[in-house]
Amino acid sequence: LYFQWFPLDNKHNQWFDHIGVSISHDGGNIWSERKGVSLSGVPCTVFGSRTRPMDPCALTLSNGSIRLYFTLEPFRPSKKFLGDAQIHSAISNDGRSFTYEKGVRFAINDIDLRDPAVVFFQGKWHLFLPDQKNRGTGYYATSPDGLNFERQQNVRVGDDGNWLGHAT
Repeated sequence: LYFQWFPLDNKHNQWFDHIGVSISHDGGNIWSERKGVSLSGVPCTVFGSRTRPMDPCALTLSNGSIRLYFTLEPFRPSKKFLGDAQIHSAISNDGRSFTYEKGVRFAINDIDLRDPAVVFFQGKWHLFLPDQKNRGTGYYATSPDGLNFERQQNVRVGDDGNWLGHAT
């Protein structure tokens, strides 16, 4: 179970607003203590000194590894521009230690993207992201490999709907 973690205790304070994980080995009856997800291999030019991955979406791949999609926004308040927040990914064999997969999975010029939801369906990967400025509208992209996404026509839900969540 991956989540945006906001721990209130001092023991886990370094993980505040980072990706956390809790693991069950018995079908969800007992869960491990919550821990922060470690991410290695992110270039300094992408990650920056104070940036952190956020907004996780995890999928189990056919080989048993886990791909984690997440938002990464370089921490540059004096040089921030729209389009900084982009979707990236990392891979893991144990569900806790992830290795960054080189490159941006999805970006749109002049638009900050957050909160990815990804699903593999009918032979391709489908990525959905809420349009933060237009409720009920979501950005949509597809990929043959889960790494290189191509933007498709935006999708809509009811007027008050929101694309924040998970795709199944």
